[in-house]
Amino acid sequence: MLLTLWLLTFGVSSQFLMITPLLPALGAAYDRPPAELGIVVTAYAIAVAIVSLLAGPISDRFGRLAVLRVGAAGMALALLAHAVVGSYSALVLLRFLTGAAGGLASVWAAYIGDLFPYERRGTAMGIALSGMAFGQIAGVPLGTLLAGQVGFQAPFAVFGLSMAAVAALSWVLLPEPPSEVRATEGLTDAFAGYAEVLRRRDVLAMCAASLLMMASVAVLIVYFPTWMHDAFGATDGQVALSFAVGGVANLITGPIAGWASDRVGRKRIVIVSGVALSGAMLLLAAAPSLPLVFAAFFVVMFFAGMRTSPLQTLVSELVTGRRRGAVLALSLATGQSGFALGSALSGPIYGSWHFAGNAVFAAIGGLATAAVVGWGLPEPVSARRATPEDRPGE
Repeated sequence: MLLTLWLLTFGVSSQFLMITPLLPALGAAYDRPPAELGIVVTAYAIAVAIVSLLAGPISDRFGRLAVLRVGAAGMALALLAHAVVGSYSALVLLRFLTGAAGGLASVWAAYIGDLFPYERRGTAMGIALSGMAFGQIAGVPLGTLLAGQVGFQAPFAVFGLSMAAVAALSWVLLPEPPSEVRATEGLTDAFAGYAEVLRRRDVLAMCAASLLMMASVAVLIVYFPTWMHDAFGATDGQVALSFAVGGVANLITGPIAGWASDRVGRKRIVIVSGVALSGAMLLLAAAPSLPLVFAAFFVVMFFAGMRTSPLQTLVSELVTGRRRGAVLALSLATGQSGFALGSALSGPIYGSWHFAGNAVFAAIGGLATAAVVGWGLPEPVSARRATPEDRPGE
């Protein structure tokens, strides 16, 4: 089961992250200035945000697995269609449709929440999310190099085939979650569940933290490859290598963060890693050479990975299984809205203040994320490590 979900996160993250290093090639292919290219990223993020809001209640009512399967199959078709895209407007539309499929597939996190108890959920989340890290290590660099040799459409077709394999495996390897986690009310009432959960302070804090976290990442990462080209004359291979270096950091830290958060608590890890990440972002923009850029980017991705699975696991325990899909959908939707906002702002910021401006805005967003988590998200009682007082008779 975790292998299938790992392959899902690998394919989704690879095709998504690969857009960023391809922006200079897209600008050359369609004669677009750099400041306009962020719309390709924004279209995807907006679609994920919209569709995930629909997918959450639908999966609460009818089950995660059916929604996940439709999302994986839809993403496979949309990615394969990239092979025949002929215009910039058509590419933007395809990215929107791919994001819509990604919004459906995003119920994988709620699926894990249904199957694993909270005390083991961080480890399961960390394993599944390590697929994203491997996407940076292998998927993004290979896709970038393939695009340089064959054309930018080629890697999307390859990832389309991999997502088709995930859709097929989901019918063979993924079990149905327990039926008791499924909502019993009608679909209209399931959507009305958003009004119910949004009256809670912790859910509002979760939405704010997700938006700030992803906006700060987008402000930094979207024009990171462009900055490498402009400031250091980096080649496509060097840009691909930087993402591989960052992916190694994520691969190392993802499972470790999940395992550690099962033992010391999610909240502490999210806050500490968020503060450290903000400092690392500023160091990245100040790096004077490509080797130091690689080193600083490793540190950035290390601390970014440290907070991902603990925060996702923390969010998964805010409500019971009956509303878990809706809450995780809100988390994803606000996060992708933040990414859309950050990617839209990243171009003007880069044009006005260069990459240093992007890093400053990103660092502020990282500190704000840590502050919101510290203020508004509780650590569930079940996350505490057991003490002798908790175990009478020892």
